[in-house]
Amino acid sequence: MGLDRRSFFSTLGGLIPEEKPERFIRPPGSGEASDFTRCQSCEAPCIGVCETAIIRMDEAHTPVLDFSQNGCTYCGECISACPNEVITPGGGAVRMHIAIDPLGCLAWNGTICSSCKDPCRENAIKFLGLYRPEIDISRCTNCGFCIGVCPTDAVKTEGML
Repeated sequence: MGLDRRSFFSTLGGLIPEEKPERFIRPPGSGEASDFTRCQSCEAPCIGVCETAIIRMDEAHTPVLDFSQNGCTYCGECISACPNEVITPGGGAVRMHIAIDPLGCLAWNGTICSSCKDPCRENAIKFLGLYRPEIDISRCTNCGFCIGVCPTDAVKTEGML
């Protein structure tokens, strides 16, 4: 049985960190952090309606987005399903910033790789030549589809968590 892409690259000198730090990004339409205390008694219908299955509950039983396998399409189903109005249409977009770590990025280190660019629906990841990807923040929607596909976890979220 062959190695998948992530396993293959992890054998190349430990480029993939042992453990990813836990990142807590709230769903689109999220209000203030204090509003999420209302989620603790909720049955979390937002999880079941998420078409890309990226909503999960954290240790405090509040919804967070997990971009390790997929991204957000901004379908709005989580907003419609929220019985406690914690996530609402007026709450705003996903509040984060996506960045590429040049030290961990294969392309920045001379290996041809476009894993992050391929799933980007907005064409927000541009390459200077073959080796230097950069995110055009004016085009990036913070959907997160580029995060989980990076074989070295060099695409990261920053900002409001």
